[in-house]
Amino acid sequence: MRIAYLCEFPTRSGGEAMLLELLGRSDRMGVDPVVLCPPGGSLAADLDRLEIARRDFVWKEAGRDVLERAAAVAPLVKRLGAELVHANTLALAAVSGTLAADGGPPAVAHARDIGRMSAARARRVAGNAAVITVSGAVHESVVGAGVPEDRLRLIADGVDADRLDPARIPAGALRRELGVGAETPVVLTVGMLDRRKAADVFFDAAASVATRRPEALFVHVGSLFTGKAEARQFADAIGARVDAPPLAGRARLLGWRDDAAALIRDADVVVSCARQEPLGVVILEAMALARPLVATDVGGTAEQIEDGVSGRLVPAEDAAALADAVWELLEDPRNARALGERARERARERFDPDRAADAVAQVQREAAGR
Repeated sequence: MRIAYLCEFPTRSGGEAMLLELLGRSDRMGVDPVVLCPPGGSLAADLDRLEIARRDFVWKEAGRDVLERAAAVAPLVKRLGAELVHANTLALAAVSGTLAADGGPPAVAHARDIGRMSAARARRVAGNAAVITVSGAVHESVVGAGVPEDRLRLIADGVDADRLDPARIPAGALRRELGVGAETPVVLTVGMLDRRKAADVFFDAAASVATRRPEALFVHVGSLFTGKAEARQFADAIGARVDAPPLAGRARLLGWRDDAAALIRDADVVVSCARQEPLGVVILEAMALARPLVATDVGGTAEQIEDGVSGRLVPAEDAAALADAVWELLEDPRNARALGERARERARERFDPDRAADAVAQVQREAAGR
């Protein structure tokens, strides 16, 4: 079945990484994919590396209004002979739903966000034959926005625990880059340098932990993909803070990386302190890599981590609680290792990518009337 996948962003962030997991199983799913995405970014590079067909499509040039975007992409979808359209974000779900309602191919969409949606947008999203929600928290959010629940299918994303087997990923890359040995505790967070991912809370906690473990290093991996003034001011403030006492020499900003798995592999503790998280892809990757985790109890995170069993959960915006949880794991390496091992077991059992691909393929076949 020829499926046109709609991708909004050129970069490979969490939602794009999960789409790549699916597209790597195209034969298993029985689909012939072609991805419509902006050119020149890490997503296009990954698609080319994986030899997955793509067509350049810049959504901003197509307009910001749903109707403008649907009208702009419709001729390309038709030329490609797509039997189904699959939107990879909730924003583009309104576009795919509009295409289907206007006589185009049937459509499905992934909902990977928690947020507000107007009643008009919800009606357009409901034009999809099915909307796949990646967590219970996302599911509730989409229902609350007005999309009929009978259109929703809850399918959690999965990560390849065999590919992310810590025994198959050489250790030491991060520590060599940082210039430290195995005796130096490294606390790592991965995510965009923005308010939602809460880099400010991470470094608040880092400053507290540093008073108790002054030899520890605190590392942020990720960058900012927007030029908005408020976002830039936030990122600049983080940069200034990292360069000033008490974090000067104890904290690093590594920027965007395409080797995040190797960096996570070397961390003593992985932190996800987001203010909102539909289903944390970095959390899934850290689980598969058997890393000790501390995460904020927001969105779908509690569906991933069992507090005290496969990681630690702390309240959002609570730097003191985050610092205490990180410090406790650094002080008790045996417990930290046990949490990491149980996290890997949970990733294999609950977040299997083959099972996710089979479930998504079933939704696609039903939507296309097969």
